[in-house]
Amino acid sequence: ILQLTVKGVSGNTLIQILSGKLVVRELVVDADGKHSIEELPAGEYEIRSIFDANKNGKWDTGNYLENRQPETVKSMEGKAKIRANWDTEIELDLSE
Repeated sequence: ILQLTVKGVSGNTLIQILSGKLVVRELVVDADGKHSIEELPAGEYEIRSIFDANKNGKWDTGNYLENRQPETVKSMEGKAKIRANWDTEIELDLSE
């Protein structure tokens, strides 16, 4: 089980748990709080957050003609190590 405490949320944010380039889990948060992600296989995972400005549930590229920047992506430093039969607690601060 991964216990994820998210702080500094400003608006709709996608939290992705990645194994290599594969997105294993994804959750949408719109406020600070605790989230439990269960049944993750043991291993190392990258955690990244996407600030979803238009609330469509995915990362959007920018558009030069519309003068729109791509949505901001922030990756957690290091990797989350999940061990079998252990609860892992991670605090994710999204404030800039």
